[in-house]
Amino acid sequence: RGLRKRSPEKELRGNEKKTKNIFSKSDKVELEFEAEVENEALALEQTGTEFCSKGKNKDLAQRVLKDFCFKDGMGSMISLESFELHQEVYVSGCVYPVSGRGDKLVASSDRSLGRRVERIGPCTAWRIANIEMAAQGEAAILVQTHRAKYILDVPKANYRSLYAPLVESANICKEVYRALSPRFHGDIHESYDTVVARVARAKLTCAGGSNAMTSVNLSGQLITSQLRGLAPFKDQSKDFFNSLPFFQTLRKHMKTSNLNGILRSQTIETASIRILDDVANESNEPEEEGNVQEDLDLAMAQRLQAEEEMRYIS
Repeated sequence: RGLRKRSPEKELRGNEKKTKNIFSKSDKVELEFEAEVENEALALEQTGTEFCSKGKNKDLAQRVLKDFCFKDGMGSMISLESFELHQEVYVSGCVYPVSGRGDKLVASSDRSLGRRVERIGPCTAWRIANIEMAAQGEAAILVQTHRAKYILDVPKANYRSLYAPLVESANICKEVYRALSPRFHGDIHESYDTVVARVARAKLTCAGGSNAMTSVNLSGQLITSQLRGLAPFKDQSKDFFNSLPFFQTLRKHMKTSNLNGILRSQTIETASIRILDDVANESNEPEEEGNVQEDLDLAMAQRLQAEEEMRYIS
């Protein structure tokens, strides 16, 4: 006799009986989310007691901010690069205790420790946090309010297109600093071409920059303002700083663009915003011919368009 063949329906029911009780209640995964709180003060109070360890800001809390998004006073998304163009800048996101020391400050992996806040601030300043640190890796951005300093971690999904250009420029800024700083075996008298070549070898570009040179020029104001406040440049006179070969040539490239005064970073030396406009505008050298201005203006248009799109979506 031939073997009886089970119908597909009976075969399915048999498999269901075999697998029905494989998982017990203890195997269920519970998703954890950050609790939402009303304001920044409560978020800081409930996320630890970590404070800045030194300097005039040692009374400020220190935290990590995830899933963040920057907005103006009306609640519209803005890029951090356009910081000083707005009277008030706030940030929403999840506040976390810091984990780690030294070169690496990261958010705790336990989501239950985070606190989600709709409106943090107003923000008073921002800068690249780890530019002088020895560890390799992506640049970290630090934002300050009257209550705390926040290391920015991962942005909100719909804010990434506005945040990515800043991180790209910040990475270029880190590479330029390493090329010029004696601490990293660099030379403050290094030429513009040599520094650009190093950025090219690191395969770094930014939004609107088709090559290393254009990307360095686009990031010029960020580079100038950030490095001016770092060793060894902070101990030098303004005239000496401006006369260094790299910055002298960089200013010449930047003068050909309307980008001056728009893409600027702020240093966190004080609670106020310090903008080094004079560094980028002092040169009396003739402007270069070519398509530098077109590249810079195109990049600015792309960034402003991205911000406008985010504003429309929100």
